[in-house]
Amino acid sequence: MMRREWFTALVEQGRPATDNLPARLRELDTLLRPEEAVMLVCGRVDHWDERYSLSDQSLLLYAVQNIAEEFMDRVCMLSVMLGGAYFVWLLQPKNADETEWDELPTYIQGTLESIQQTCKALLQIPVSFISYGSQADWEDIAKIYHLLKQSLILGLGNGQEMILQYRAEESAAQISEVPAMVISRIESAVERGQKPLFLELLNELFRSLPNKFTVYAQTYYAVAVILLNQWNKMNPNDKGDCTDAETTVPRLLDVNAHKTKEQAVQFLSEMGSGLIRHGKQEQDERTERIINKLNRYIVEHLDKDLSLAYLADVVYLNTSYLSNLYKTYTGRNISDYITELRVERAKALLSQSQVKVQEVAVAVGFDTAGYFTRVFKKHVGVTPQEFRSRL
Repeated sequence: MMRREWFTALVEQGRPATDNLPARLRELDTLLRPEEAVMLVCGRVDHWDERYSLSDQSLLLYAVQNIAEEFMDRVCMLSVMLGGAYFVWLLQPKNADETEWDELPTYIQGTLESIQQTCKALLQIPVSFISYGSQADWEDIAKIYHLLKQSLILGLGNGQEMILQYRAEESAAQISEVPAMVISRIESAVERGQKPLFLELLNELFRSLPNKFTVYAQTYYAVAVILLNQWNKMNPNDKGDCTDAETTVPRLLDVNAHKTKEQAVQFLSEMGSGLIRHGKQEQDERTERIINKLNRYIVEHLDKDLSLAYLADVVYLNTSYLSNLYKTYTGRNISDYITELRVERAKALLSQSQVKVQEVAVAVGFDTAGYFTRVFKKHVGVTPQEFRSRL
């Protein structure tokens, strides 16, 4: 618990947590030397079996730590369990000479494979690791930890039982070479249902990438996350249109499922197009329901207040949005539709009874007989009295 609290403070506060470091390391019961750099390994249990309680998970993380300490017999290790499924190790060679430091990255990578296999065989849990391929100063641990965890989340392959190595010299290139602006525009195009723009931006994005797998993989997963978010917004019962969820989502989250970059781009294009098509269909159905509800209300309340503001409240929409939506969907203004219905209802009342014109005007929602007469004549060509006399 003390180790977790110290490391959490280190990640959140940075330098203040490294103050009086020699005393802190003694308190944490570790042989790490405060005057030397460290190497970091971030680990994760990829999947917990449902039968494991939180207590069981904690015990299994302790078991992983014990297995690691047995295999890492050439290093000093500070193991920190971070809660959930994550843990981090701070490592130094037992002998502080240059040869030991030079050999440490290779030793760590090889040992991680043995630890991973042992955890699978003895504990039946899948574990992934990512190590930092260079020495890290204590003041940089927080920044490096965030980079490692992000890379572990990004992952490669199927995202389970990975052993990755993060090289410090690649970090700047990875961050700067992925065009964040294009990624943002792709997300906007998907959300707005702009298929041609989405396809254009997607092809532009991958066409401009440098020939580095790390950048390609990070870019692929950036787009995949956008599509996955859009997928998750869909109705669970309506996802069949974009193909089977059992095959689509795992394939989306596995950059290595595509043999070439061209195949990966084609898959993203097809899935994105399907999501946009489905989103448009869903939006059209939602719009149709709104318009039908609105039209029914208008028909049933012709003698009531049918102002745009009141109708917007009926369907829980902004007035300007409702006006534009109705015009786009039906090809006419709401006010024109209301007037047409009121005139038709007035014609029916004038034909079927001897009700006074003033009463007909009120019955179809006009405030005064004079205004009703002007509107009626504009649409029918004669006044209400003339219309009745011609029957």
